[in-house]
Amino acid sequence: MSKPLVSVCIPVNHAWEAIELCIESIIDRTSEPSYQIIVNDQSGGKGEGNRLEYLRRHADDGNIMLIEDDTYVRSDVQNHGKAIQNMMKHVDTQYAMLFESDLEVIKSDWLSCLISKMEGDREPQTVLGVSPFCGGRNHWDLRWIAPRYVPAWMMLDVPAYRTIESDDDWDCSEIPFDAWPYPRVFEGLTPPRKPENGVMKVFRDTGWRLWETLTFHNPGGLRILPMPTGYVGLRVRHYGGIDRNSYKGEDDCHIISRRMAIQEQLNISRGRKKA
Repeated sequence: MSKPLVSVCIPVNHAWEAIELCIESIIDRTSEPSYQIIVNDQSGGKGEGNRLEYLRRHADDGNIMLIEDDTYVRSDVQNHGKAIQNMMKHVDTQYAMLFESDLEVIKSDWLSCLISKMEGDREPQTVLGVSPFCGGRNHWDLRWIAPRYVPAWMMLDVPAYRTIESDDDWDCSEIPFDAWPYPRVFEGLTPPRKPENGVMKVFRDTGWRLWETLTFHNPGGLRILPMPTGYVGLRVRHYGGIDRNSYKGEDDCHIISRRMAIQEQLNISRGRKKA
């Protein structure tokens, strides 16, 4: 069997309803390019229901590479980034697709169209990847401030990434605004009226440190290209952050609606296979 071209990396923390739909949709609807699935399970062996059993079965069958962590915590703000960092250590393919467990593949060219965009660029040697990150936009949260960051789901050219890779690329942190070295990013923006605990903070979300590298320390001029128009909705379906928020419990109406939508799609998929 030839070496895969793409590693699809999926962090799994709380979204047990979503991960089966995510993996099954990749397997059922990806004809090309060749790929491997890497899953980082963060339940510490305590996966809800049969989800961990499901992942282990797929690993035994050779469908996925399963990395089991013992770093389970209630909130995944830190662990999501750690999972990406951990999986990237196992990537030896040309490309890495940093996926999320609340994404469902709905069109077979979901990977190939991203590769075509990267390789078809006028200067492909400077293309680091493709992601929803567009640059130039900042947002202010009610409690803290943060520039737009490279999202946790994106396609990376791995050899290009290795030239600038850092151990803290995917770490999350928050620091006092006065201690952040790039205040010009926020010029012209109005600070939050009631910062958290009365202290203005900058929140580094997953992938933001990579954004800093590309923005302020990028001698090679590497670039992130925007996703093709309509990528979300046409090629993948996003279940609204259930992987980040499902720990909130059954009383959260947002989570309930997403779980119902995911279950409906799973039932449809299972029905097709039985037919």
